[in-house]
Amino acid sequence: MLFLEIGYFGTRYDIPRICKDYNVEGIFFTISNISNEDRRSILEICQETGCKVRILPGTKELIKDKPIMQSFRDVEIEDLLRKRPNKIR
Repeated sequence: MLFLEIGYFGTRYDIPRICKDYNVEGIFFTISNISNEDRRSILEICQETGCKVRILPGTKELIKDKPIMQSFRDVEIEDLLRKRPNKIR
């Protein structure tokens, strides 16, 4: 796995172009202080790129003595909804 600090290239709407221009294979979403609407929008844009999108969990999960790279997880529907789904009984 290779990480590059490439700096600032634009807004969320530039993500598809950036992924194409730099042959990005994976996106790590690490923004925690964000509105539900913005989170959903950015994650949807990221998923449309075809790149593997991973999310860094919240602070509580990171404190559990797990190495940071093992803390990333795949995007789930709850991430887009920003709430747990209702269970039908």
